[in-house]
Amino acid sequence: NGVYYRGENSLENIHFENILYSCAGEVAVSSGNMNPNPLYREETFVYIGIPLIPESLREPYGAVIIESFSDVFEDFCRSADLAGSGNFVIFDEEGQVLFGDPYVQEEDTQTVFQMISEDTAGDFITEIGTRSFLVIYNSIPGTSWKLVGQVAVDELMIDTMELSRTLTGVLALVMLCAAGLYFYFSNRLIRPLRKLQALMQVAALGNLSVRFESKVNDEIQDLGRSFNMMLSRLQTLTRRDLERQEDLQRMELDLLQAQIQPHFVYNTLDTILWQAAIGDNKAVIRTVDALGGFFRISLSKGKGWIPVSEEVKMVENYLIIQKTRYQDILNYSIQIDPALNHFFILKFTLQPLVENAIYHGIKQRREGGTVQIRGWSEGEDMLFSVSDDGLGMTKEIYQNITERLRQQQPCRQPSGENGYGLFNVAGRIKLYYGDAGNLTIESREGMGTTVLVRLKKEEGHV
Repeated sequence: NGVYYRGENSLENIHFENILYSCAGEVAVSSGNMNPNPLYREETFVYIGIPLIPESLREPYGAVIIESFSDVFEDFCRSADLAGSGNFVIFDEEGQVLFGDPYVQEEDTQTVFQMISEDTAGDFITEIGTRSFLVIYNSIPGTSWKLVGQVAVDELMIDTMELSRTLTGVLALVMLCAAGLYFYFSNRLIRPLRKLQALMQVAALGNLSVRFESKVNDEIQDLGRSFNMMLSRLQTLTRRDLERQEDLQRMELDLLQAQIQPHFVYNTLDTILWQAAIGDNKAVIRTVDALGGFFRISLSKGKGWIPVSEEVKMVENYLIIQKTRYQDILNYSIQIDPALNHFFILKFTLQPLVENAIYHGIKQRREGGTVQIRGWSEGEDMLFSVSDDGLGMTKEIYQNITERLRQQQPCRQPSGENGYGLFNVAGRIKLYYGDAGNLTIESREGMGTTVLVRLKKEEGHV
């Protein structure tokens, strides 16, 4: 309290002596009023005495005594910052509350004191009234007092609960933001993909004019650009295929019309009438049968591909008819490997070449000549040659024809004139077979002409 006492023999002061000898030589703490000052007669003090005892003596020869107002301890117990209604209480050895919250119920303090009386320090949770309290206690050194702190568990958890609520709110906000970002980016990603998928379905139905457009420069746009390029390529290929089909149909129609041209039919019928007039019934039957077989295979129910055996049969029927007309000036031989018979060939591949050999080779030669048709296998290919020993071609005509064949420039002349059948066959082989088929020609003036056709073996065709 700031008052300093000094006497002749302070150790003989009864107040100090009580403090010093009450602790058996250790730090002594007691409460009461031993202050002689009448101004503080009504105050309660706390005395802390530390005796000074040298090793050679058993009794103290001096002491340090601190006197403090008890209000200091009261304020400490009341102002201690514990959660909510938490408080500190100082008990003496009898369980009496020396300092503490005046609002603490006596029965509650006694309940707590009974639990801590046997131990010097510790903590536990107990029920006081209707609430759970965390109790922490420790003995004050040099005294028989105990400092006890108690706080309600639910108030102690308030901060934790607030933190939990805060974390829950933050987590909810993060999840909401994540959901928003997910829907934003997924919408940004999935919507173009769905649009692209829809366009693909439209394209699959045959509409190749659709195009994918995107304002965002990303992987989806790259995919869409590839899709657009694919559609453009498909459009080009489809257009080319349609043009190819139109060319093929026109060529086949032109070739079919060439085979049934009035001159050929008229000459054949005239031959049949002549045979009938002389009573050569067998010749009539043979010619009529050859003519019927020729036209039957030519039509082939609209099929563009026929077995090699059928193509050879059509050539043979054609030669029978022409042999009937030209008699001794035309001879022919057919040598086809039977192993090729079941393979399929483009219809009207050999017959137009035989027709060219007759009209441009044999017919122009007074003494006539021979047409040879051969067929053989070579690996995955089948080869056919049509040769004649007729007039052949001049060097200029040969070069012109080979150049036009190389540049694929067909002639639009009727069959029998300037080799229309030759160019027609070459063009159809290129369109149907591509690089898997070709046609070449060799000719020398006065020695004849040979046309060689190389085709890939086809097991079947619809």
